[in-house]
Amino acid sequence: MTHENPTDTDFDRIARYLAGEMSASERRAFEESLERDPALGAATAQAGAHWSAAIAPASVNVDAAWLAVQARIRSNDGDVIPIGKKSRLWYSNVTILRYAAAAALVVAAGAIWSRGGPDAPPPAVVATTPVAQQRTVDLPDGSRVVLGPSSQIRTIGDFTAGARDVELTGEAQFTVVHDEARPFRIRTSTALIEDLGTVFTVRAIPQEPVRVSVSEGSVRVRRSGADEGAAVVLQPRDVAVLADTGDPVVTRGGEVEQYQAWTRGRNDYRNTPAAEVFSDMGRWFDVEFQVADSTLLARPLNVEFERNSIDEVLETLGQMLDVTFERRGRVITVAAPTRTGLRVAPNAQVGSGV
Repeated sequence: MTHENPTDTDFDRIARYLAGEMSASERRAFEESLERDPALGAATAQAGAHWSAAIAPASVNVDAAWLAVQARIRSNDGDVIPIGKKSRLWYSNVTILRYAAAAALVVAAGAIWSRGGPDAPPPAVVATTPVAQQRTVDLPDGSRVVLGPSSQIRTIGDFTAGARDVELTGEAQFTVVHDEARPFRIRTSTALIEDLGTVFTVRAIPQEPVRVSVSEGSVRVRRSGADEGAAVVLQPRDVAVLADTGDPVVTRGGEVEQYQAWTRGRNDYRNTPAAEVFSDMGRWFDVEFQVADSTLLARPLNVEFERNSIDEVLETLGQMLDVTFERRGRVITVAAPTRTGLRVAPNAQVGSGV
């Protein structure tokens, strides 16, 4: 389906496409979209026309560059910065980081194409992660977000001037620069989380309760639609779980390391239902677990993974749960209990990832 003007998500895809951050399958899908959608093709060509002038190491974080550019997308007199007017762009010489240059070109194109004038609000900041990957995003206000796999963060309204509101789907760790005059709020499908000067993680996986864990500072949490009086304040080592209905369920003064270990390359589970472990492994290894015995999902697990390979994860889980795993492509069938261990089906593709 085509549309007249590319959306914010389209410009996010253009930046990732030009910066070489797409997987092979994502790149094929995007190029097919270019053939179907003339507006998207024109916007991509407009940004790509200046690509050859940008040279830099490939290790630069394109999201951080892009978000920084979005905070500077207007000139001092309020005019939208034209793509061709390089003297007024912050990436004006050819030795600038190529990812930052690509992001600048794409965001400038988006502002000109779809915002309609200097009085229009700035575009939303959108950052996403595919399965099996995490990403660090530096927001324009200096706050930092570590996104887990299959996650998205999007700013709401004018993030650079008004209240700092973001939407989160998935999992993220926030290190927020506190500003009493401009609160930082995270909205999920079922919860509203407000920073009071802190480092904390939010898990907002679809079809699961929202979980907030605090390691530094404090956070105010309430269910979406609830009155301010229903909010609870979390301090360091507090954890709140919010279902679709009811007040937050809070555990005070516990251990929160397990909820933040994923940001440091490992997964740590302590008395955690197998359902959550399967959910996480699915996002980290791009697999789907199919469980015939639903009672298995409630079994508590105490285990730690370094995420070396899906084989090792399945071997460990098989021994702990006394189940057999059969894998065909990305689908892993769990049959319990038959024998301990792992059996890989013929011609299975183990650890395919993204």
